[in-house]
Amino acid sequence: MTEVPLAGDGQGGAGARPPGFDLPGMDEDLFRRWVKLLEQRTGIVVPTTRRSFLVSNLRGRMRETGYTNFENYYEDLQGGPRAAVEWATLVDRLTIHETRFFRHGPSYEFLASSWLPERTASLAWDGSLHAWSVGCATGEEAYSLAMLLDQVLGMVPGRSYFGITATDVSQPALAVGRTARYSNHRRAEIPTELAARYLHDVGRESFEIDEKLRRRVAFSVFNLLDLG
Repeated sequence: MTEVPLAGDGQGGAGARPPGFDLPGMDEDLFRRWVKLLEQRTGIVVPTTRRSFLVSNLRGRMRETGYTNFENYYEDLQGGPRAAVEWATLVDRLTIHETRFFRHGPSYEFLASSWLPERTASLAWDGSLHAWSVGCATGEEAYSLAMLLDQVLGMVPGRSYFGITATDVSQPALAVGRTARYSNHRRAEIPTELAARYLHDVGRESFEIDEKLRRRVAFSVFNLLDLG
């Protein structure tokens, strides 16, 4: 009979951890360098109290890619086409895409009942409006704004045009936004009147945003820190 070694006895076999599971720790200097890199490139600030969050997420991605050393992973992210792809994947892992349609109701109420009517009644109104959705994540807020603008501007005499630029640091999140397709459980976040007008069923489990609105929203990778 073959003896099966226990996990942690250093012999491998059934129950042993896979290569790269027990990664070496991250010293203070390397932690500061990772924090600086993330803040410079994305604006993500990782305080000392969130060190375990950063380390655990880095370890998870390193195991997936075969890295066994934080330093080597850090250095390999500094440049080149492969580094750019890997960086985008890592940022998506570290970014929390917490969003929903019409997330902050009072803001949309203010736009619809006050700001837009005043804007369109102004002598300076030229019939066009461009909006910027910053940190748009997977696009729900950008499309919420598009629904609102299309509805309100559609009631303004004369011809009106609007466009929305939606930006985020996460390429995978932006890819979801470009598809404009969401799970049906998100439908409840959208006012019934707007849902009937701008949503179209895709099978039984999802819906997509009307093409007219999709043409009004342009998604792009952008970091606010680049403005500095």
